[in-house]
Amino acid sequence: HVSLIALGGIIGSCYFLGLGLTYSEMGPGAVLVAYAVAGLTIYGVMQSFAELLVNIPRRGSFVSYTREFMGDTASAGIGWAFWANWVAYVPSEALATAVFMNYFITLPFENPAWSTFTWGVVALALLTAVNLYHVKWFGHIESVLAIIKILAIVVFVICAIGIWLGLVGGNLHPYTNEAGFIGSQIILGGEGSVMEKLFPAGGMVIITYMIWTLVNFQGSEIVGLSAAETQDPATNVPLACRRVAFRIILIYLIPVFILTLVVPYAEAGLDESIFAATLGAYGLRWAAGMFTIVTLVAAFSCANSGLYGTVRALYGLSVEGMAPKFL
Repeated sequence: HVSLIALGGIIGSCYFLGLGLTYSEMGPGAVLVAYAVAGLTIYGVMQSFAELLVNIPRRGSFVSYTREFMGDTASAGIGWAFWANWVAYVPSEALATAVFMNYFITLPFENPAWSTFTWGVVALALLTAVNLYHVKWFGHIESVLAIIKILAIVVFVICAIGIWLGLVGGNLHPYTNEAGFIGSQIILGGEGSVMEKLFPAGGMVIITYMIWTLVNFQGSEIVGLSAAETQDPATNVPLACRRVAFRIILIYLIPVFILTLVVPYAEAGLDESIFAATLGAYGLRWAAGMFTIVTLVAAFSCANSGLYGTVRALYGLSVEGMAPKFL
């Protein structure tokens, strides 16, 4: 549950929608380097978190640690910044859920569907209900939602490898106008040197767009916030931290690398899920609908994990005397 809750917070609509933008703006080499750097950073954070949680257990998790090692000012700043971040982020994912609900459902009224605002309120009400109930059921629900997202990514990887090998995609591939094995035609095609093809916007774009990359990884810290509610935290939390780190690398780096082999960066964008667009371009039309559903699940799941983390952070602040005691 702890591992999947953290992954649920990480794999949000940002991943399914935002990856297309980062890929199109950065190019194949730069996007891979950016995700690798972010993945290694999260790995270090998770390993350090595991050591702290086991050796110096605290009820307030990272809020308590920052107060102990960095002082009251840093702890209050980091804790409230974390709270403010998710308070803005959770409703944005609820609105993303609303957009996809309008895509799927048309009601027999004068207005073809409920407004985005209405669906957003419904999503937030469901999120509140899930989080008000016993935490064990929150774990069950979030784990199922996380598994759905992970399975969708696995499906994409399998299909994309089939496309790259020439086993899937019809007679002519849309981006090469040739059949069979794609090889390096897409990632290294066109004019210019290898470096120009891999880094068309230059190397510094990695720094410029790192904020777009790192936002995909927020949520991993929820492992620490859930430590106080975990059975046998001395064993389970370090294990969960290691699993999250390795799964992040598998879930992010492998699909991104495969993506660069089958889709030119110039064809990517923010209009729809890059995964749906890729498989749809190669004739797998069912993928568009599937990934729209998965993106809907991702938005709700990420908001669900975020609300859980927000409440725990606020509790941690109150434990440390940096928020009203009634919280």
